[in-house]
Amino acid sequence: MNHTILVVHNLLRWAIVILAVIVIIKSLMGWLSKSKYGKADNMLSLFLMICADTQLLIGLWQYFLGDFMASILSTEGIMKNHESRFWAVEHITGMIAAIALIHVGRILAKKSTDDTSKFKKQFIWFTLAMLLILGSMPWARPLFPQF
Repeated sequence: MNHTILVVHNLLRWAIVILAVIVIIKSLMGWLSKSKYGKADNMLSLFLMICADTQLLIGLWQYFLGDFMASILSTEGIMKNHESRFWAVEHITGMIAAIALIHVGRILAKKSTDDTSKFKKQFIWFTLAMLLILGSMPWARPLFPQF
């Protein structure tokens, strides 16, 4: 079961990256062209947030109940070993912060009264979240899961 959860977690990261890129590009284009913020724009940011929240739940499951993290957290000198520190601290901290930024961006966009401001806030906050996501992704692992 742990392998299946890891595969889903791995695949979902690409859905988040793709959705984030789409929302960031659409937000930049909408901001610069002063377009109308429509239902599709709202739904895309909602799907991004839902995927990120689902990813967080799966990640927390792996962190607290998975075999891999149990073995890392039980070793001595976690902070001295780059790989152990990445998994024990950096990955989870960066991803939780990124998901928080996605939530902040979505809330601020929804509360904005004009469409240009909605696009601008989404662009800024989702870009910051994307940078954190890319910086916290495990690039040393295979990019796609082994089934």
